[in-house]
Amino acid sequence: MSVNIEIPELPRRRASLLPPLNENPTILRSYNEIINITIQNNLECLKKKLGKFTEGITTKFTKDVTKSAFIQLAIEDIAYPSNDGDLFRCFELTLFNKDVDTVMLGYKDSLRDIIQELLSECVEKEQPLALEFILDKVDEWSETEKMKVVIKGWNDGSNGKQFRCDNDAMIRTCEKNNIEMVNHFLKHGYDINKKMTDDKHLRSFTAAAIPTYLVAKFMVVNSQCNRSKREIMESDPITQAFENVKNARIEKYKRKEYEAKFKAIEAESKEFILEMVKNCETFRQTSLFLNHNIKDEIDNSPLHARILQAVLDKHLEFVAYDDCQSIIREAWLRCDVTGHTLPWSRSSTLVRILYLLMCIVLLPPRILCYVFMCIHYKYYKKVDMLSDEEKRIIAKRREKVPHMNGFLRSMLFFFTIPFNRFLAHVIVHFFFIFLVLCSIINPENEVKKMHLDWYDCLICLFAVGYILMDVHQIYKYCEQNSYWNPIWMHNLSFHTFILAGCILQVIGYYSSSLEENRSSFTLIIGHCIYGVGTILGCLKILYWTLLSPQIGPVVSCVFKAFKDILAMIPLFIVIYSSFCFGIFYIMELVKADQLCEGSETDGKADRSEHAWKIDDNKNQFRKERDAMKYSLWSIFDPGHTEGFGCTTGPLLDFSENYQGFPAQVAIFLWWIYQVVVVIICMNLIIASMNTTIQNVQDFKTEEWKFARTKIWQEFFDRRSCLPVPFNVLETAIYWMYNQCSTDAEVTTSPEPNAEYIAMVEDLCNTYINNQEDSSENKITKEDLENSKKKILNELRNAENFLGHSRTN
Repeated sequence: MSVNIEIPELPRRRASLLPPLNENPTILRSYNEIINITIQNNLECLKKKLGKFTEGITTKFTKDVTKSAFIQLAIEDIAYPSNDGDLFRCFELTLFNKDVDTVMLGYKDSLRDIIQELLSECVEKEQPLALEFILDKVDEWSETEKMKVVIKGWNDGSNGKQFRCDNDAMIRTCEKNNIEMVNHFLKHGYDINKKMTDDKHLRSFTAAAIPTYLVAKFMVVNSQCNRSKREIMESDPITQAFENVKNARIEKYKRKEYEAKFKAIEAESKEFILEMVKNCETFRQTSLFLNHNIKDEIDNSPLHARILQAVLDKHLEFVAYDDCQSIIREAWLRCDVTGHTLPWSRSSTLVRILYLLMCIVLLPPRILCYVFMCIHYKYYKKVDMLSDEEKRIIAKRREKVPHMNGFLRSMLFFFTIPFNRFLAHVIVHFFFIFLVLCSIINPENEVKKMHLDWYDCLICLFAVGYILMDVHQIYKYCEQNSYWNPIWMHNLSFHTFILAGCILQVIGYYSSSLEENRSSFTLIIGHCIYGVGTILGCLKILYWTLLSPQIGPVVSCVFKAFKDILAMIPLFIVIYSSFCFGIFYIMELVKADQLCEGSETDGKADRSEHAWKIDDNKNQFRKERDAMKYSLWSIFDPGHTEGFGCTTGPLLDFSENYQGFPAQVAIFLWWIYQVVVVIICMNLIIASMNTTIQNVQDFKTEEWKFARTKIWQEFFDRRSCLPVPFNVLETAIYWMYNQCSTDAEVTTSPEPNAEYIAMVEDLCNTYINNQEDSSENKITKEDLENSKKKILNELRNAENFLGHSRTN
């Protein structure tokens, strides 16, 4: 079919081309100037086609009927070509007509609008072939002299937004999880901005975190021959998924109004990571997956960087995955220097007990051996800071290690095994608790007399070492925007209270010696703080019980239930303070010393020593302090209206006609308070704790593995090997080395591993195949409509071909 394109002279004013659509529906006019030009030049062949589409479209829901019909018909003609005319071809001829040169610069926004509508309609109708055709055409037009300037203006963002970056059609494709169309966009240079700079980029950030986009991005970059390995690694979907989990975890606290969306991103990324690691077919692939470092953010732990990142992100399923646990257990028992693995798992109970006893007895000499080993094998240096000569020397020295005596080797390299570091820290912790208990139960100690023993000096030294270790631990993980861990606050409080209690007691003893027969208030405060610290130290033993598969889940339930109680405290404080002060104000009118008839006591209890006596039947709300105590402790023993005294007793300076009324009002409010606190709040806490405990029990094994890994990961840092108090010396040595060392750390990262890239490619292919075979990939209404149109188009073409054959 030949198309005669004649473009009439266009008026200068746009309004004259656009009569109101509701005035005359038969007129095929649009608000888009390019569409109007195409229709005017091809009115005869397009009138019948567009008329069929406009019949089913009303202006009630569609602002521009002609434009919608034009877009749909153009995509139909691209996806299902026929012999009765090609609307997109007419549109293209209109653009490149020689008489339109002066018009294009004025209508470039209209062209961008219609291209954007075509792309969006292809995405919504799920027409990947039509989408690829349009993207090819846009690239083809951008190479011509007439369209180069126009399309370049789109990509430069001269009108506020780039066309190829954060394109709405591409974002919608990612949201629909159509990896084929995402591939088409990426191959043609379209992309999504991953940075969450403000709330406007939330949709882009969400789309860029979708696994479909991550996989398609890597596959496209990996398929391009001109890409280097480093550029391919930057698009690694697994690393990007870990980054998305971290970013979503941070952003959900910064932008509370979008917390649900960020939680969804975090959950989807975690699910993708878990699916990818499960797709690993061999143990070698799993090792490559887990051992890949995440931008060197976790120093001194390259062998399990992704597991540590998953611990920080609280990715329970990933950490508890069997292959992950196997690899981290292997690293837990492996020497960092020699690669020798401690046969702890295969040992009998008797051998394990003997090994623990040897650790306790030989711990001091092993600390001295560790210092020698650090100097001899350069253990204090990072691998990146070693020169080639140093690496050669260390390699030669390590070759002699297998020929060493077994006992000498265990002495030298004891602290290079994370499991042994853990044992040393546990032994020292129990020794520290033993010293604290000795200072408490020593019968020779007197309250007002200072009696300084050797263990008192050790307690102070140990406390300083523990505080230094706690600060280092908190700083390291807060630097990575980690979740706040209550264990850190517990440890820091325990060690700070012990040290502060010792210092205040010394000061108090000195003050008491100056004032005979008087105990210093500082001494009293020191005793109280020291006692609180002792309680916290003994409770720390519960933390180590998390390593037990039998006791660990129970202790985990206790910790989580305690969090539920803490969550209810603000609600209780509001209710408690409201009723307490309200009832107190009312009960001020009732005489406090009035006894009811038949009282079993004489009411002469010393109120300075006893806050109240319930059997007095006296007003317990006469003073603020008594009112607060009575309201607080009534939670554990509800009821007891006798604390209001006689409800028929006289009032203060009031007529006897009103006696008993304030007490009755107060008792009614007290009843409401008891209902709210005892019946509602208490049952809410119990229900919340039941849910928490049930969740823990449902995932008991996973919870235990995750808790165990959290404890293990604290001892993988090779720069914190020595236990307290020797860590003070170790920290000082490292600090002096960093200050005096002239070694320059290598800033360039090593060449990416080709084996890892090949593994990621295999995992991505497996992921794509699984997505295609999944139950979520069901047949949609659009699929049925597309199949119907395709069949009808084939029948129409066959009919036309047969008719043409008979004519001939």
